[in-house]
Amino acid sequence: MSERRLRLGELLLSRGVCSRDRLREAWEQRVVFGDRLGTNLLAVGAIDERTLAQALGHQLGVHSGHGKVLKVDPAAVRLLPKTIAERRFVVPHHVQDKKLYLLMRDPLDAFAIDDVRFATGLGVIPILVCEARMWSLLETHYGLHPSLRPVPLDDVVVRPQHVLDEQTSPARESPELTSEEDFQSLYAGLHDGSMHSIPLPELPAETPVAAPPPPTVAPVPELRPSFVPTMPARPAALAKGGEGSFLAPPKTGPEEGEWRDAIENTNPMLALPRPAPSQEETYPLVDLVEATVTEPSMRRQPTLDFHIDVGDIVEDSPLSFTEASRLLSAAADRTAIARVVLRAARSRFARACLLSVYPDRFVGWMGIGEGFETERLRGLVIERGLRSVFSLVADSRSYYLGPLTKAPAHGAWVKATGRKIPKSLAVFPILVRGRPINLLVVDEGHDRHVSPDVGEVLILAQQIAGTYETLIATL
Repeated sequence: MSERRLRLGELLLSRGVCSRDRLREAWEQRVVFGDRLGTNLLAVGAIDERTLAQALGHQLGVHSGHGKVLKVDPAAVRLLPKTIAERRFVVPHHVQDKKLYLLMRDPLDAFAIDDVRFATGLGVIPILVCEARMWSLLETHYGLHPSLRPVPLDDVVVRPQHVLDEQTSPARESPELTSEEDFQSLYAGLHDGSMHSIPLPELPAETPVAAPPPPTVAPVPELRPSFVPTMPARPAALAKGGEGSFLAPPKTGPEEGEWRDAIENTNPMLALPRPAPSQEETYPLVDLVEATVTEPSMRRQPTLDFHIDVGDIVEDSPLSFTEASRLLSAAADRTAIARVVLRAARSRFARACLLSVYPDRFVGWMGIGEGFETERLRGLVIERGLRSVFSLVADSRSYYLGPLTKAPAHGAWVKATGRKIPKSLAVFPILVRGRPINLLVVDEGHDRHVSPDVGEVLILAQQIAGTYETLIATL
């Protein structure tokens, strides 16, 4: 029987590099935005990438890497097909003595190691990198975009708790909802002459469009200072290695120090013992932030070519408002919440989708209906600084019902969602502790008006916030 492996949070606390408050803040972020605990620790500025990589390497008893100085050799990258890199979250680093040094998100993933061995004919030396670094590596070397979430990596400044409190204190003093006057001022900004035109077709003059109603979202609980996602944009692409045919790390010269600094030589003897798998057992696809590593009996399954998680595929059958309310009360995670919300919205509207709200951007998450498919939405990014109905709703924390104006952000939206231009749409904020974490967007499809009867959707939005609060309270 294997010994329990230290949790990541326990390890960080024991080393004195992270406080319990910052750890809880990261767990709250994980409930709302998903991804691994280490990624959320980076996102809130609780620790830096090097500290995270060292802790994960010690936790699993493997080498770990971090930073831009992980100069990947392009010749090594060419040895591994893009499909395997995407599926297994791995990037080759270099080859030496017929061994491939492989950057991995999950260094105990035996299936991934087997795939790479078979594809390259080389032995594999795993090197752990954190989840956010792997996103950046896959983007740089394979042109993939496994996540569009902005997470700081290089030269991040860890934010002390007192700085966080100072940054968030104004939010507690502000009114819970935007006033009618402020909302109308924000809304007028969508239609002033300073906006740049894009080639959206004109609406027919004889067709009336629904005017946006005043904000009606009910008050929400006061925001806690610990829950503020403050994340700078993703750093620039990583520096690439040389184009030479020799696939070995630098052994002399000024780059030697960078190489040794980037690869943490974690002593496996300091980590807890890890039992070897038997013929009937293999290591699971390990989540590095879970409490215990287990080795369940399993047979190797065929490799899947999904570009998204099967859990993110939304069932097409609609849900009644009553059934949706019941399922929301039992939802165990953000994906379950999203699936219930979208199915409930589909019972009233032709198309529905959810966007994740970050400080500097809106990112497509999940959807249902023609043009709103989840796989299509995964490539959608709308800058929050651009004028749009999305920024209006996020800033005012009130819903919008009306037409799309001619604006660059709206043009990007139409292009990303199948070039279907509704005559009007509705956008609702999903608030957690007073902060928008998602936007629910619904319409009736091309050249059609959305129904102004949105009372049940507003009630549902409040129930969603309550479900998130319940999940956070159980941490």
